[in-house]
Amino acid sequence: MIRQLGWLIVLAAALGMSTAAVAAQADQLDAKFQELDKDSNGKVSINEASEDDDLFIAFESLDKDRDGELTKEEFASYRAAKE
Repeated sequence: MIRQLGWLIVLAAALGMSTAAVAAQADQLDAKFQELDKDSNGKVSINEASEDDDLFIAFESLDKDRDGELTKEEFASYRAAKE
């Protein structure tokens, strides 16, 4: 019984750490997106994306709805692929 409790504590600690890591990644994603979104319209245009060479090159394939701008979700897929 005590042994099982120990594993539960270890598991809970590990889950807590991963939750914190996920939150930190989300904060970094938001910060980078806002940095690129110069006009604060909630999207990143091709011109705004030109500040990041890799993003600029990948822009067309990331723009899934072909509206000429990246949403946070489209940008998040780019960031996830880079990690």
